[in-house]
Amino acid sequence: MVVSTEPAVSATAPRPVRVPWLIWGLSAIVVLGAFTSMLSSTIATVALPGIARDLHVSFAAAQWATTDYLLALAAGVPLSGWQRDGSVPAGCGCSASACSAPSRSSAPPRAPSRS
Repeated sequence: MVVSTEPAVSATAPRPVRVPWLIWGLSAIVVLGAFTSMLSSTIATVALPGIARDLHVSFAAAQWATTDYLLALAAGVPLSGWQRDGSVPAGCGCSASACSAPSRSSAPPRAPSRS
């Protein structure tokens, strides 16, 4: 008996689907955007002790600045996408800094100066 070592190939085997280059490009942009967002928040978190020291505020108050930054970033990304699609009128005036303004008023009071 003769045994073939080659795999059996069916004439009706499905061909792999080729993904268009546009999809690969859009996927790369989305991944790069997510990476830069995480990198940006990591940089802000690592810089917190220096921010608190330079501004003469408590560590908790400096954390509010990072929270405001990340909230503005989270609010600005969908708004810019919706504005690009035309879902939001061009003159709506919604910007990332305007979206984070209400949370600034709820920040804890400044720590007393040590000098």
